[in-house]
Amino acid sequence: MELAAHELPQTITEYHALMRHYGQTQARCDALVRAQAAQIARLEGQAMRLRAAVIVRDTALAWERTQRMEALVVCMQNLARERLQGQWRGARAAAEDAAGALAAEAAREEATGLTAANLVICQTGCLSHGDYWRVQDHCRRTGKTCVLVEQASGAHIAGWEPAAAPACLAPSLPTPENTLS
Repeated sequence: MELAAHELPQTITEYHALMRHYGQTQARCDALVRAQAAQIARLEGQAMRLRAAVIVRDTALAWERTQRMEALVVCMQNLARERLQGQWRGARAAAEDAAGALAAEAAREEATGLTAANLVICQTGCLSHGDYWRVQDHCRRTGKTCVLVEQASGAHIAGWEPAAAPACLAPSLPTPENTLS
């Protein structure tokens, strides 16, 4: 298609206007691309700083948890140690009480003459229940012989005078006459 001579200057003017517009559009696009590149760089830097902040925060939290766990372990160990010491104190107090009770019993036995005796003879009708069990326990612990009689007679106990066996024990105990024959 051919242009007429009078249309040529108008076409050139339009071409120049089009090229100016194209240049402006290109400049605007370049500015937008540069602005976007700057924004991307700024956002990448911000993302890097935020990641670093998260790492610092997580590390601080991990250290804090570790320190709390260590403190908790130390606290639990202290509580266990205090509880053990309390139990030891209680056991020591119980042992001291038992030792005191044994000392009191030994003093009581010494006062009654049980510690020096080789043989303990108890008349069962004259003892209280507590004395009976104390004497039995003493004989069991010391290995001493304990003889329980209903009526004490010095001659019978020493074997000088034969005595009749009590009615309840007569069938089971041999009398001196039965053993000789």
